[in-house]
Amino acid sequence: MKPEISPNTIIHKRYRIHDVLGQGGLGRTYLAFDQERFEERCVLKEFAPVGISEQSLPKARELFNREAKILHQIKHPQIPEFSAFFEEDERLFLVQQFIEGETYAKLLYQRLDHNQVFSEAEVVQLFKALLPVLSTVHDQGILHRDISIDNMMLSNGMPVLIDFGVGTQLNLNQPPSSFVGKPGYSPFEQLSEGRCLPSSDLYALAICAIVLLSGRQPNHLLAPKNGSAAWRSCITVTDTFAQILSRMLAFLPEERYQSADEVLYALQAIKVPATNLSVNAQFPIVPDVFTSMPDLPGGEMATRPLHFIWICDCSSSMEIDGKIQALNTAIEEVIPHMKAAAGDNPNAQVLLRAIRFSTGAKWVIPEPTPIESFRWNPLTADGDTDLAAALFQVAEQLKSPPMNTRALPPVLVLISDGHPTDQYIEGLNALFEQFWGRKAIRVAIAIGRDADYEVLQQFIGHSNLKPLRANNPEALVRQIKWASTAVLKAASAPASFAKDGSLNSLPIPLSTPSPVLSGTYDDRW
Repeated sequence: MKPEISPNTIIHKRYRIHDVLGQGGLGRTYLAFDQERFEERCVLKEFAPVGISEQSLPKARELFNREAKILHQIKHPQIPEFSAFFEEDERLFLVQQFIEGETYAKLLYQRLDHNQVFSEAEVVQLFKALLPVLSTVHDQGILHRDISIDNMMLSNGMPVLIDFGVGTQLNLNQPPSSFVGKPGYSPFEQLSEGRCLPSSDLYALAICAIVLLSGRQPNHLLAPKNGSAAWRSCITVTDTFAQILSRMLAFLPEERYQSADEVLYALQAIKVPATNLSVNAQFPIVPDVFTSMPDLPGGEMATRPLHFIWICDCSSSMEIDGKIQALNTAIEEVIPHMKAAAGDNPNAQVLLRAIRFSTGAKWVIPEPTPIESFRWNPLTADGDTDLAAALFQVAEQLKSPPMNTRALPPVLVLISDGHPTDQYIEGLNALFEQFWGRKAIRVAIAIGRDADYEVLQQFIGHSNLKPLRANNPEALVRQIKWASTAVLKAASAPASFAKDGSLNSLPIPLSTPSPVLSGTYDDRW
């Protein structure tokens, strides 16, 4: 995969790169400025698939090309407008309209930080605004196939449907050719049989509704096989709306509404007050617009956020002997194990982020991302080891707000192979000045024999937890797996933790990491 394009690079003699917006499964997304349209902002998508084998590359490229064709075909104010599709310097690009706003995933996280979720009135209004978009798309024979709260944005008070990367043309006479979709959101026939119908998109939209209404992730709301009504006790809605959602979520496609227009017609029976949701909504929240999170049986709140942050050394020394590649591989391999660990405790909502530090520091995954939809953005190595720069930024995010006072202790995992080149102690002090910085479960992994164990021990701040050692790729995978699963399970457990801010005892009980025996593998680092 080619490296990221540097800021201010001119692409196609027209588009000036400003910054990287994110990395998805098929490509990298940039914010750019169109010099032929008075520096108008636009989105430049580059075909740069992650974790895809050589055999799968043609299919991935086909999906990328398909998104361009679909966007070119659709003309709707609630779908990003297609601008261009071209290849340059062996890189494939798609250009589309920049959408100002926030995803519904981010809007939900903002609510959860204040113990709030979306109300029935808001979700009904969302349906009435988005179903006509789906009706238009489906009438043109196009299926989205990846509807989720991550792929819906609120822009200027209007929901926008984004990311047609796995969209397809509907052809009932053609056998299934690909199994795509988002686990938890996409229905059984789509994920297991490769079949996708308009009712499959409607199913995914209903999942979005119950997630927004409950603040919980799909795997905690539906039974694995038959889509039973476990979600009903987790949300507060009228019986009429519950019946509409139940039909949209029917396990058999033929038992669902067959078109977006049918759902719109059914919604006419619901009389709800108009809402005016803004991405800049201020808290405390107006009760008539927002609703409190529903209680689970026993009176407990539906979920408590658990923030997990990787703090990754990306200095030039990490390029030596394949350390940065091993780090990328290790984290990608551990994601499924983290999902399993998170699934064991439905009362914790695991939100992942990552920050890199080299010469300065930068969030590579800036938004708290649910583990269910998390994708790792591969890191590259260059520059110095400015650890303090990263710790300052992490400390800023651990302030309250944006941290929720009901949150579980956050997990911070520092991974480094060398000595800090800046005043790291100032960054540590900034971290420990924050309540959640002191309460965090801090774990450190030392890559290679040159890592500064004293600095890593200071970061941990607990005498009974030592830095984990990794002198070869196999050990790195094992240590990251322990730091990401055993720690995650302990942090999400309903255990109490010290209230005095002391750094001398762990906030929760931890299992002992499995030792990496010397000589088991050849030490490379």
